[in-house]
Amino acid sequence: MTGYDAVVVGAGPAGGVAALRLARAGVRTLLVEKRAFPRHKDGGGGHAAEGQGELDRCGALSVLEGASTVERLEMRHRAGSVSAHTPTYCVLERSVMDQRLIDLFLDAGGACRLGVGARVIDGGVGIGGTEIRARVVLCADGLAGSSLRDRPSFGWEIDRAARVGVGCVVDDVEGDARDAITMCVGDAGYCGVARTSEGRGVVAAALRTGAVRDAGARESMLGLLEEGGVRARSERDALRGAPGLTRQRTAFEEDGRVFVVGDASGYVEPFTGEGMSWALRAGELVFDHAMAALDGSYERGAWSACVERERGRSTLGCRAVTAVLRRPVLTGLCARTARLVPGVASAVARRVVAA
Repeated sequence: MTGYDAVVVGAGPAGGVAALRLARAGVRTLLVEKRAFPRHKDGGGGHAAEGQGELDRCGALSVLEGASTVERLEMRHRAGSVSAHTPTYCVLERSVMDQRLIDLFLDAGGACRLGVGARVIDGGVGIGGTEIRARVVLCADGLAGSSLRDRPSFGWEIDRAARVGVGCVVDDVEGDARDAITMCVGDAGYCGVARTSEGRGVVAAALRTGAVRDAGARESMLGLLEEGGVRARSERDALRGAPGLTRQRTAFEEDGRVFVVGDASGYVEPFTGEGMSWALRAGELVFDHAMAALDGSYERGAWSACVERERGRSTLGCRAVTAVLRRPVLTGLCARTARLVPGVASAVARRVVAA
C-alpha cells in the first residue's frame, strides 16, 4: 500500500487550493481527480471580489491572469430590466483555472492521479484496485462526487424546493450586456451569462425541476436566455449537475481524519459567483485543520463548527436572494422597485456580488 500524508479528492477550486497549501507546507500530498485533464468544465467561471481575495491570500491569484472583468450586473425580467454597478468581477473558464491550480500544485512538489475515481476507505483511499494510505483525506469532489459512497455517515439533506444546475460555454451569443453579468429570470428559474476575454459566453442556470422534466435542461436554459433577449447557440447539450443544488451533508468530518470541503459539504443556489467564493475559502480554511490533524493537535468537531459558521455567513445574502428568485411575483416587484429607486439596486448588487 502506497502512502501519503494527505490525499485530496477532487481538483476543483476547493481541492486545488487545499492541495496547493498543503504541498507548499511540505506535506506529501496526492491530488486525485476522476476526470482526465485537460478537461472541459462548463459554467462556474465567475469570481466575485471575495473569491479573488482568497486566491490572493493563498498566493494563487495568477490563475486569473487574462480573465475578463465587469463592474455591472444587469437583471432581466418580463417586468423590465435593472442595471447596477458592482465590485470588479472576473470571468474565466473553469477548465483554464483548474488546470492552472494543478500546475501550481505540481510546481510545489505535489503528486497527481488524473482520470481515476477514488473512494474513502479505512486508513486511506481506494483507487481502482489499489489502496493508498493517508493520514488525512480531504473530500472535495463536489455535489456529484462519489468518494464518500461507502461512508454512511456522510448523507445528504436536500432542500425540497432546490433547483437543478446546468451550464455550458458558448461561442455564439448575442444580446447579452457585454460589459456586465446578464441575469435572465423567468418561471423556469434563472440563468446568467458573462463574457470571457476571448468573447465566449460562460452560461449557468438554476432551473425548476418541473421545467427540466417538461422541456429538458438545455431547452429550459436557452429559453430563459431568450426571454431576456439573449440568443445563445451551443452544439453541446447543457450539462446537468446534481439535482437539488441547495443541500447539506449530514456530517463534515470523520474520526479527525476525513474532512469534507467545498461543494461536497453543501451548497446554496448561486446567483453571481457565491459558490466559487465559498469553494475557494473552504480550500483555504481546511488547511489549518488538516495540519492540526497531521501533528496530532486536532480537536474533534472543529472543522464541522467552522463549516457551519462560515457557510452561514457567506450564504446569508444568497439565501435571501434565492428566496425572491423562486417567486416570480416577488422578482417582478423587486425589479419595478429597483427601477424606481436605483440606489437600492446598486446596494443589493454590491452585497450579492461581494458574497
